[in-house]
Amino acid sequence: MRRSLAYIAVLAAALAAAAPAAGAAPAPPPPGQIVATGIPYASNLTFDARGGMWVTSGAPFAQAGDGVWYVAHPGAKPVHVIRGTLTALGLTWFRGRLYVASTLSRVTGIVARYSGFDGRRFAHRRVLIPAISIGRHGLGTIAPGPNGRLYLGVGAEQDRLAGGHETSGTVVSFKGDGSDLRIEARGLRGPFGLAFIPGTASLLVTDNGRDDLGVHRPPDELNLVRDVTRAAPDFGFPDCNDAGGRACATTTAPIALLPAHAGVGGVAVTPDWGGRGLTAFVAESGSVVGGLDAGRELRRIELRRRPGGGYDATASVFARGFGEQDALGTAIGPGGALYLTLWGTGAVVRFFPGYGP
Repeated sequence: MRRSLAYIAVLAAALAAAAPAAGAAPAPPPPGQIVATGIPYASNLTFDARGGMWVTSGAPFAQAGDGVWYVAHPGAKPVHVIRGTLTALGLTWFRGRLYVASTLSRVTGIVARYSGFDGRRFAHRRVLIPAISIGRHGLGTIAPGPNGRLYLGVGAEQDRLAGGHETSGTVVSFKGDGSDLRIEARGLRGPFGLAFIPGTASLLVTDNGRDDLGVHRPPDELNLVRDVTRAAPDFGFPDCNDAGGRACATTTAPIALLPAHAGVGGVAVTPDWGGRGLTAFVAESGSVVGGLDAGRELRRIELRRRPGGGYDATASVFARGFGEQDALGTAIGPGGALYLTLWGTGAVVRFFPGYGP
């Protein structure tokens, strides 16, 4: 999922083109159980310690729904609690405060921290990272990790090149006050989804392949940073693109290859899903490449630990039938259920372990 200002603008155009004509039959309901509606451009989600759901609204243009919405419990009316952000695509609760990643301009991303919530508004806002360079791709998911640090996906500034700044096409980490910024992974293009394997320092990262190498390649990826407390791995963008050879000789291979141009979004992971053991889920919002039908699915990836370290991954389709440019943000919520934001629909759906094949 190429979640830059430019890419999301393409998504918005594709969504508008796919809108049903007046008098047409309504679209079928999405898979899963709908738990929230009326959140424009629902891009990502997280949960607080009490089980409340928080959802970012991230559009490629300023709109009334921009910011963060709060849903006290499934079925509750969403409350618009943060306004005025632009293209907010990541959020997390950490030590009783809400962290939100958004954009300041077409070339600048920011991370802000909110505290003092009274049920409708936050009393305090502090910008922790006032400027991190972006471009073709923006900032993605924020995830708490080991050693009291927060981890953030930073997209590459260009489609075919990493860009001119060291943080372009990386995963970075920082302390809760925004200090001590470090690079934890390199060689990524559109690292939107981040999720730690429970109880470990291993980080799953989704990544979108280049757009200029044809309709059927390169694949989108699910990558694994085996230990974020060690040296940052290089996943090979822009030169290593499923072709092998010298360009890939010193890079880290993906843990799972996903369909080309599927538009991979969020990743969520649970220690056990219906008796299947360690399982990750990856959202695929769909292709914006003309004439290519790819994505629009929720993919299940069963993970099995190798004796020598690392994981073997087996991918399959968990749910399909989503609308164009819809399935995007993922999280494991209360009761171990899987939650998914629907960007185009403006809703959140939920799945329990009994669902699906």
